[in-house]
Amino acid sequence: MMNIVMSANDYVYCGVELVIYSTLTHNKNINWYIFTMNVAIRDDEGNYKAYKGINDRQQEKLKKIVKYLDKNSNITFIDCAPFYQKHLEGSVNEQSDFTPYATLRLIMDKALPYVNETLYFDCDVGVMGNFESMYRDCAQQKSESCFAVYADDANQHEGEMVSGVMFLNLDTIRRNGFLDRARDNYMKNFYMYPDQMALRDSGAIAHLNNAYGYLWDYQKRNVNPIIVHFTNDLEPKIYDARGQENEQYFYRRFPEFAYVRTGLRLIDQINGL
Repeated sequence: MMNIVMSANDYVYCGVELVIYSTLTHNKNINWYIFTMNVAIRDDEGNYKAYKGINDRQQEKLKKIVKYLDKNSNITFIDCAPFYQKHLEGSVNEQSDFTPYATLRLIMDKALPYVNETLYFDCDVGVMGNFESMYRDCAQQKSESCFAVYADDANQHEGEMVSGVMFLNLDTIRRNGFLDRARDNYMKNFYMYPDQMALRDSGAIAHLNNAYGYLWDYQKRNVNPIIVHFTNDLEPKIYDARGQENEQYFYRRFPEFAYVRTGLRLIDQINGL
């Protein structure tokens, strides 16, 4: 079985659907772990901004999607509020433009104590092929000297990493304290991209082939990536401020993913939703 972690609130729910449906179209036998929580963040003036996690109705729909596509796969929802409060609350980066859900990738070693290794996907990812060989290759790197976190190279001339698609050897991370250092960096150091830069500064990071985290317009470049990350030059995300209107535009802009929308509607019909 492969393991995949995602972190999400109710706002990005349609992105979670896209990731799960497109992944299970090309890959089977997956343990899904969805990090979510209800949380309120206090600003410098004492006001609170509330965030809502994946709700019960959405969780039930995601369970149906998983079982519809692969009866051997399963999905688990983890309330990460206790981990956030213990390990991440009060950071100097708490008022950044990024939601607190982005930081939950920093507590995977704590929230998943029984998981040895995992992929991590952001909710703005789409899968276009089988990645099991990549997963197996990364999982075999278990020694203390291996790189603990794998990430694609966003800016090849700068060597910056991107935390939207990662592979983490959690056994190694627990032994060498990689995420302990990342949490410490996140708590103390101001960053433009807080969780991503906290990871970057915590140790050497190996780079995946960009086919497993492609960031550019593959339609214009005529390439065939396996995992695409909808950001920067590959727009739009399936969710943004335009909400449902943007979800519909996404499938028009990327008709190669239109089968996802068709399948989701079929699942609704089968289950009377």
